[in-house]
Amino acid sequence: MESLVGMASSQRRIMPGAPCLECRRRKIGCNRSRPCSYCVKTKVQCIYPVPAVTPNTHDTDKIESIQRTVDGVEERLSALERHMNELKLLLMDRNSPLRCLQDASNPEPEAAVATHETTLSSPATQPIATIHPVQESDEILSPITLVSLWQTYLERVDPLIKLIHVPSTQKIVLQACKNPKVANPNTVCLTYAAAYAAIVSMSPMECMSDLQYI
Repeated sequence: MESLVGMASSQRRIMPGAPCLECRRRKIGCNRSRPCSYCVKTKVQCIYPVPAVTPNTHDTDKIESIQRTVDGVEERLSALERHMNELKLLLMDRNSPLRCLQDASNPEPEAAVATHETTLSSPATQPIATIHPVQESDEILSPITLVSLWQTYLERVDPLIKLIHVPSTQKIVLQACKNPKVANPNTVCLTYAAAYAAIVSMSPMECMSDLQYI
């Protein structure tokens, strides 16, 4: 009797809620103490059901935001993969004369095509073969920037999409980054494609801080 009184005195009240599992099984009233008086009396283990976790609206919004970000990244990576595959096919066709790709209906003097003004005014769909090496003063990206973008490509793009064999490509790409004017045109094209992929993976703020433009 004294032990029951001692156990009863050590009971702790809990928040109102479901009865313990034993009282629920027997369909009797439960005083919701821990342990309850019935379990103390019958000397059985008093177990309460685990309360259901109420969904947190903030967490739900955060998950939805992350999912939208992931969907956006997947969409951009899919577009990047298509562009890189097209570039890969172009680079594999090395034996074809580049001049045959030029639009015969729009012949232009070679010197005129090489000028900065004509290059800017030509259509976006103009074949790559009609674009001739530009002068040093017209460099699109500096060698230091190209090397930095190549590193970004290795860190962000290559782990997700294996488009090139990095161990066999890195040496010639780094050489092209340092001096694009003397590099093989195909290697230069691959280098700028990797730079484009790296830029696509960057946020606008990163572009502004690292490249000084978006």
